[in-house]
Amino acid sequence: MPFVQLPQTPEGMPLPPFESFLTDPGRRLKAIQDLQTGEKDILLNSYPKSGSHWVHEILSKLLYNEHTQSQVDFEDGFLDFVSDLSTLSSLPSPRLLYTHLPVQYLPQDHVKKGRKIIHIVRDPRDIAVSAYHHFLNVPQFEKFLTRDWDEHLANFMSGNFMYGEWFNNELMYETFAKTNNVMLLIYEEMKMDEEKAVKTIADYLETPCTPAKAAKIASKCSFSQVKERRKSDQFAFLFRKGDVGDWRNRFSAAQEEKFTLLFREKMKNSDLMKRYSKIF
Repeated sequence: MPFVQLPQTPEGMPLPPFESFLTDPGRRLKAIQDLQTGEKDILLNSYPKSGSHWVHEILSKLLYNEHTQSQVDFEDGFLDFVSDLSTLSSLPSPRLLYTHLPVQYLPQDHVKKGRKIIHIVRDPRDIAVSAYHHFLNVPQFEKFLTRDWDEHLANFMSGNFMYGEWFNNELMYETFAKTNNVMLLIYEEMKMDEEKAVKTIADYLETPCTPAKAAKIASKCSFSQVKERRKSDQFAFLFRKGDVGDWRNRFSAAQEEKFTLLFREKMKNSDLMKRYSKIF
């Protein structure tokens, strides 16, 4: 199914049907690129369904006190989603801003001034499965996206999907990260040792974090804890499993083989090939 109804970037990359993109996608993209950021602001970036909400929870607990944490939701700083970017000025400092857009659409002021950027990478097979279940639960997306798993996976692999091709996005980010102030987080590595992940993020933020604090934050930000806290709000559908390797419950043997060959071909010169060598 071609995404003829979805808004697009000037290059033809499909965008999600958020109100901000449906009305005038070019205007919103330009506004994001032109956004002025503060010296201490942090930009969180990932392909959709890579763990950005989980990492946002960790960041908020590292940076804010309990009172401020209760006032800040991840959607408030979501550049792609908020109805008016001027509302970002009301966020507490340092602001947690995030986007799923590829590198060419990041706020240029933030990039040029060398401010902190955190980028998350996740096994694209798990992303494909997570995205499939996610969008089944968003009624306003129904007319834009297929409900057939095989068609969904084919679209994902070809890049005929919101935010474009995962492979291309990650290759561009890998090049970008070499000359910019970017911290790379691998979702699977974080899940293996969540306390270590918290401490690593704190070190990058230059925020004090004792082992006891890291353990407390890791516990409070575990997927089960976050899912429980959000179960009654409008974004509860975002939190399904968060497991590593859940793709095995959905992929056929033929789909697994085809995806593995595609990954090896697309990422053969990437450092991510080394990071994921044991599972691809």
